[in-house]
Amino acid sequence: MGALTAARISASRQDISGRILQAPMVKFDQAVVNYARAAHPLASGLIPESNFREGATRALEKANIYHDNTRIKALLISSSTPTLLFLSPSDPIAPIANPRT
Repeated sequence: MGALTAARISASRQDISGRILQAPMVKFDQAVVNYARAAHPLASGLIPESNFREGATRALEKANIYHDNTRIKALLISSSTPTLLFLSPSDPIAPIANPRT
């Protein structure tokens, strides 16, 4: 989620002339599912995907954050700050093949 934080901070400041973002994450609940699959394949095979998504949603709610606040694509598109993205098709958590929503 560091790329999201960097994008939000740079969007609110005038003294930042560019940003470099590495593997901006996909929507938060999908990132949680992707992480579980990559880091804990056995557990993610036993626990339904819906449980991971529900846990992600509850964690956001507890922090008073909405899913829409975890989407980086619109923030990047609306920004005039030049951005260099580092992405990889082999990244199991935030792969380049997934649209950044």
